[in-house]
Amino acid sequence: MYERGKEWLAKLDTIVHELYHVDPHEGGIRQSAKGDGRPSAQAHSPQFFRDVQRIVREYLASKPDPAAYEFLSLDFDGLVRRCGGVSATAFRDFPAFPQRYRERLAEQPRAPRVAQVVPLPERTRQRLYTEADLAEREFTAHSARRLEDRSSRQRRSSARG
Repeated sequence: MYERGKEWLAKLDTIVHELYHVDPHEGGIRQSAKGDGRPSAQAHSPQFFRDVQRIVREYLASKPDPAAYEFLSLDFDGLVRRCGGVSATAFRDFPAFPQRYRERLAEQPRAPRVAQVVPLPERTRQRLYTEADLAEREFTAHSARRLEDRSSRQRRSSARG
């Protein structure tokens, strides 16, 4: 799908895809629409994918400074060598496994490191997220750990006096 030698474009596409899920007007997850304009339960409509492709093309056509996206050409070990580690802001509930789906497969996958798939409970999805839903995480080749947040350090520091 991506031109040989430019595999980093898949990473850029993924970043844009995930960021496009965020609805700047609703403070939560973007709601997809059906062809007739009515809301869709699907998060990935054909229009969603077309929008992501358009955004990536427009970004690249703007001739951004290669230094802004050069890191995408590195693998995990390359990022660690270059930056000394990998950390990110993620949802507190990371990792988001086990994955939840509306229908459970009769036979579950048996590959290594595949989480058990469980039925999706009938409840409303969270639509509004705040900083309280986020945490800083440090990633290693085999795990991720939550870093202590600023407010926890401040509370502990205040308690010590």
